[in-house]
Amino acid sequence: EDVYDAQEVEEIERGDEEEEGLEGSVRQSKEEEEAKSPSKSPGKAVKVSRTEEEVKHMGCDQLAGWLEELDVSPEVIDMMQKARVTGEKVASASAEDLKEEFEMSSLQAKRIVLNIERPVPPPAPQQELDVDEEGGAGEGEAAPAPQG
Repeated sequence: EDVYDAQEVEEIERGDEEEEGLEGSVRQSKEEEEAKSPSKSPGKAVKVSRTEEEVKHMGCDQLAGWLEELDVSPEVIDMMQKARVTGEKVASASAEDLKEEFEMSSLQAKRIVLNIERPVPPPAPQQELDVDEEGGAGEGEAAPAPQG
């Protein structure tokens, strides 16, 4: 069993505290870097797309903030704010509508429209086709050529 005098114990404890301090400062600097560039941090992608419902409920200022996240030009954002455009109008507009009404580039208009997550309609019901029945194409048989 090791026996340490009071001075040795104090030096050992001081060394442990210094190591913990270094680990803490390294950890803190990594967190600061991640906060500065969240898009470059693995697993921490910034979500800029919004659901159609979220966009519809945006007020003028919320919409402007979201458009900034999408890198829409400040001139277009200013124009939309002066016109007090809300998310309801943007959510229902096509890229062509946005381009014409707000004099934005096609790229900006498409970026807005593509970042509005629209609900996916349920798949259309499909008719079941029995291909094993007479008249259908069975294994190794060619399907009859369409006439017309």
